[in-house]
Amino acid sequence: MENFLRSKKYWQVVFEGVAKPAVVTIVTHRQRAELEAQRLKDLKVKRQQLQSLHTKFETLQIKTGESVSEYLTRTMVIVNKMRIHSDKIEDMTVVEKILQTMTPKFNYVVCLEEEAHNINELSADELQGSLLVHEHKLNQQEKEKEEQALKSSVDNNSKPRGDRGRGGSKG
Repeated sequence: MENFLRSKKYWQVVFEGVAKPAVVTIVTHRQRAELEAQRLKDLKVKRQQLQSLHTKFETLQIKTGESVSEYLTRTMVIVNKMRIHSDKIEDMTVVEKILQTMTPKFNYVVCLEEEAHNINELSADELQGSLLVHEHKLNQQEKEKEEQALKSSVDNNSKPRGDRGRGGSKG
């Protein structure tokens, strides 16, 4: 078999193998123009999406009845989308936005954070942890108040009020 392949001058191919051919891509002027047009279109779409995200971020407010956790999740979804679109939004900007848009019942927490930390160095994660702890405490206090009010109303309703309506003689 070797002699036969040598006689046909194929032995070199069997012995050394076949070199992979180099793939040459020829791009015409028209194709190049189409690729550039598509790239510009993609950039425009990306810019519009980023502008929309900036608008959402700027108008972001905590909704009535919304928990801190839900609000922070909504905020971070917008921030992460902005970062995916190559926006270099800093943690300091996010922290300031969150602190500015909290409900009045969190005013003391906002003041505490501003006094206790350098806002420029406070991360969004640290702020989130602090706000969640304070929200939990507030919810706990409200729950205790409701339980006390309920207990008080039950105690008032269960006290005897003389003989009115409780058996006794027929009048």
